[in-house]
Amino acid sequence: MTKRGHARPALSSGVAACIALFWAFPSALAAQLPACRPADSNTVAFLGDLTYFATAPSSNSYAAENRALKGLPATDSAQIVAVSDSTTCSQARAAYATVLGLNPSSVSVIVIRIANRYAVVDPTAHVGEWKLAKTFDSAFVKVKDFAW
Repeated sequence: MTKRGHARPALSSGVAACIALFWAFPSALAAQLPACRPADSNTVAFLGDLTYFATAPSSNSYAAENRALKGLPATDSAQIVAVSDSTTCSQARAAYATVLGLNPSSVSVIVIRIANRYAVVDPTAHVGEWKLAKTFDSAFVKVKDFAW
């Protein structure tokens, strides 16, 4: 009853069960995230930036410095690709989440393979205006942290 003596409407058992489920298991929603995010404008921008740094000649000191800071190899554009296969995406997501102390099912990442390295970012993970990115080797051991 409310203060005025009116009966409160009862929640349907289905609504009450959903509320109870998500209250008791907040990660239930996060479990629906794919390991790799569907390609979008963030994927295009991340791929473009990494391609610029990895393919620039060593005479381009700005690109060479950024390549080193990001732990990227110098390579040609044929060796740079956005990854979408589920096995690699799952490995990259697990490595990225572990480094950040997160549950892997709570993140969905963009993975770019640059020769024998992987650059990984969750575009929703920010520190201020910057996104938290990581470079991993082919065994998904962290090589570098960088802001993107």
